Amino acid sequence: MDVLINEIRRLNESINRLVEFDAALYLEIIANYIKLRNIQVEAETLRQEALQWAISHGSFSGRTARQFVDDLEGRLKCGF
Repeated sequence: MDVLINEIRRLNESINRLVEFDAALYLEIIANYIKLRNIQVEAETLRQEALQWAISHGSFSGRTARQFVDDLEGRLKCGF
């Protein structure tokens, strides 16, 4: 049973490495969304908030990038 559990963990880790984005690509995706949506925000503030978002949400994925930009855009529209 332990062998099976270890094999599942190893396989899961391998799959995660294949689909995970790194921080640089994550930030690039965000920069593209920001440009497409014409969102005005200071670059260093954007970088810090985006990295904090990814860490708190446990992923540097494209989906996480999109969720961050959606949230940022909503906060800016509401004046936060």
